[in-house]
Amino acid sequence: MTALLCGSSQTHLGTQMPSGGGHIINAKRARFPTCAEEQTLHPYYDDYTQQQWIFAQLDVAGPPVLVFHVNAPAHWPQVSRLRAKRHFDVVKLGVSYTSNANDELIPLRHHLTTIAATKGVAGVQAYLAEEQARYATRLNCWQHIMFQTLAANPWFIGGGYLQIPQ
Repeated sequence: MTALLCGSSQTHLGTQMPSGGGHIINAKRARFPTCAEEQTLHPYYDDYTQQQWIFAQLDVAGPPVLVFHVNAPAHWPQVSRLRAKRHFDVVKLGVSYTSNANDELIPLRHHLTTIAATKGVAGVQAYLAEEQARYATRLNCWQHIMFQTLAANPWFIGGGYLQIPQ
């Protein structure tokens, strides 16, 4: 059996122990992409920043929460659509984005309440639109998607934010 060692430039053959504090990775169990659609996105070689492909929906069945998902543009080649979805799943962007955005909803509730007290629903709408525009150069960042989703939701703008737990 041949295994690669993390933290070491040596290979492990038979019963030889790793040196340098490395740990063994069983090469037979490792899973590598076998085709293009199984590859994740490379930050230097793949540019998936020009169009939005991550979106969110506001779930209001209980306290409002944002849930992120992939919806790649229909005109993208199928392999690009599959790679975007695979990247989202493997890197766990949905978990990360959902956690970050929902954590931000608590202070946002207080801020929107303050705005609504002086500027009403129009002020809430304007603030959410301004925040969305502030992140518009990063179409797939969680902040842009969060404000985009909230700014487009009449229930949220009309006072649904008051359902966010304090």
